[in-house]
Amino acid sequence: MVRATIINNLHILLKWNKFLRGEEMKNIVVLLMLAFIVFACKQKEEPKPQAQWPGRAVQATPGNTEAQDVGPAGKYINEKNANDYLELKADGTFLLQARRDGQARSVSGKYEIEGTQITLNIGSGQPVRGKLEGKTFVDDGGNRWTKR
Repeated sequence: MVRATIINNLHILLKWNKFLRGEEMKNIVVLLMLAFIVFACKQKEEPKPQAQWPGRAVQATPGNTEAQDVGPAGKYINEKNANDYLELKADGTFLLQARRDGQARSVSGKYEIEGTQITLNIGSGQPVRGKLEGKTFVDDGGNRWTKR
């Protein structure tokens, strides 16, 4: 029994001696450094900003089985001239049909939404900005386009 205790204590002293010399500590430090490098170099995936209103969303209300259009996608008719319209499509593109100087003109491009602000990007031209007020799009010139 005394012999087992002495051997056990010797074993503990040998481990303590190795620890003091740094043999086991080196292994622990190396493992910790490798773990730090692996987790520090892991690239975080940035969340993509979501538009406040998706291109086209429908929502059914309780007690009403018909879905209601809650997104900006759809056809907006100019209040001054019913032949002019702006169509915002669910895929983020738009088509503007308007009569200027007696000629019908069509313009298309992509639109972006930030809050209630909509920006119509027309290729190389200046972007057209406006905002949504309920179901009405008001462009930067004050023209009102109502969704139908």
